[in-house]
Amino acid sequence: MMRLSSEAMKRLFHPTVEKIKSTIGDVLNSPDVKGIHYLFLVGGFAESPILQHEIRRAFSSILKVIIPQDVSLTILKGAVLF
Repeated sequence: MMRLSSEAMKRLFHPTVEKIKSTIGDVLNSPDVKGIHYLFLVGGFAESPILQHEIRRAFSSILKVIIPQDVSLTILKGAVLF
């Protein structure tokens, strides 16, 4: 079994987390986007404490960041209901 320290995990996911933050920032700064007050973090990677922490750190001053329980099931539930 391979074990990684928390710092190694942060370094491993850093490029992906930064890309996600950059993309969210680009959307929020788009002139076509106005009146956004909530950010829902869903899907498999949304379960990552690293991603959750970074998204909250980056955006909680301007948006209410919502991370539902069982985030990995949120997409599946939505698809079934649709």
